[in-house]
Amino acid sequence: MESIGQWYIEQDGQPTGPFSAEDMLAWAREGHLQPGQLVWHPDFGPEWRPARTVEALAAAFPVTTPARGGTAATTPNGEITRRARQALKGHWAKMLGITLVACALYLAVVGVRVILDRYAAPLGSPASFLLMVWLNIGLGRVLLAVADGESPHLSRLFIGFRRWGVGVVAQILISVMVVLFLAAMALIVLITGAVVGVLGARVTPSLPVTLAALVICVLSALFVLRYYWTFWIIADDPEVGPVMAIRRSVQLMRGRIWKFICFQLRFVGWGLLAILTCGLGFLFLVPYVGVATALWYRDALPPEM
Repeated sequence: MESIGQWYIEQDGQPTGPFSAEDMLAWAREGHLQPGQLVWHPDFGPEWRPARTVEALAAAFPVTTPARGGTAATTPNGEITRRARQALKGHWAKMLGITLVACALYLAVVGVRVILDRYAAPLGSPASFLLMVWLNIGLGRVLLAVADGESPHLSRLFIGFRRWGVGVVAQILISVMVVLFLAAMALIVLITGAVVGVLGARVTPSLPVTLAALVICVLSALFVLRYYWTFWIIADDPEVGPVMAIRRSVQLMRGRIWKFICFQLRFVGWGLLAILTCGLGFLFLVPYVGVATALWYRDALPPEM
């Protein structure tokens, strides 16, 4: 490493420097330079790299257990999306390739289901169900790695096979709970209809039923959102079981569903722009949303995790 000041550090979205190699090594040893912090050197070309991935700096960092804690979802959504764009710097080309492969695999799963539905109908839905579990876990692992400051690798997409069994059981449990919830909501609609029938002409028959159906749709969406993080947790924690993953997901969403909905709404405008590009913009929007979502998950974790 050269001793002259050719090194720069990203701080609050702005480059600071130049710094010497000795300064960088000293700050890494003392903890002032974090492993995931982006650094730049002329040898990197236009790419900013996480400090932990730079061979000349990696050995200087203290050996510690990777932190899994967050801020309990106190970071503003705007800051999370900014961090996502920063994490993707220098990785857009690789993420574009991984997104194309993931899209091709999802289309292949759909194709498998169509073929099986035609020639072996009982196997279509189970086969697509099993393959989707693998893809969801694998893609989650890719996005979490980028959110953690690592370089994206296509091989991580296939890590989902290692956690496939846990994912399948978790998905079955979630499906059962959703079906039971919808059954309970359907019972409410039936009761509402019966009450309306008793009241007869004193009320407009369709109005109470319509309102009940609308409320049930909203409640159902909120109920399903509680399990949103299940596959992310399975992709993130190699030791977690299906029941614990579901419980953690519910805990992460408790009191934060509205913040998460507002977070998702931030991408609506980008989605409209992607449509105007005949869909090509989604190749960039999908990794952006994915990495931002991974960062939202990381931030929602309690500090002690």
